[in-house]
Amino acid sequence: MVTITFITLYYLEELYPYIRALHVLAAALWLGESIIVNFVIYPALRRNPNEIKRLHILAIYRRLFNMTTMSVIITLLTGAFLLVYYTKGNLLLLQESSLGRTLIITSAIGFLLLILHVFEKKSIIKLKKKHRTKELDTEKFLIGLKWVSRVTVLGLTIAFLIMLNAVNPML
Repeated sequence: MVTITFITLYYLEELYPYIRALHVLAAALWLGESIIVNFVIYPALRRNPNEIKRLHILAIYRRLFNMTTMSVIITLLTGAFLLVYYTKGNLLLLQESSLGRTLIITSAIGFLLLILHVFEKKSIIKLKKKHRTKELDTEKFLIGLKWVSRVTVLGLTIAFLIMLNAVNPML
């Protein structure tokens, strides 16, 4: 049993840099996809009165949203792994250091943004159902999209800045 634990820890130490890189990459993708929605998709939907073009842009948005979902899942799973690895399974250790408290704050931001992402997914599902029944109200959807994308960009930017400062404090 001790040998298995030692081997497992050895492999985890070998995988740690890759998992951390994957975590940062997935979080950066999540932020980038949110920026695309905020500065490309939303204005294109807002300024385009042609319903057919709007539906085409919404189809692109749904695909981008699915990629964002993958980024969110990868970010949160790798983040959970990194937290457990960092604390060796005792998450109460996070309270004892400034880096640990930073990890608690950024994890909370990540989970709140996950909840926001789930609500956004529900609104996309409702939009698809309404499109099938010809009761499509894109204006209401656009208002929600505007605020969800802005809050997501703001939350992820804050999380990135907090983590950058925790890892390499500003003078």
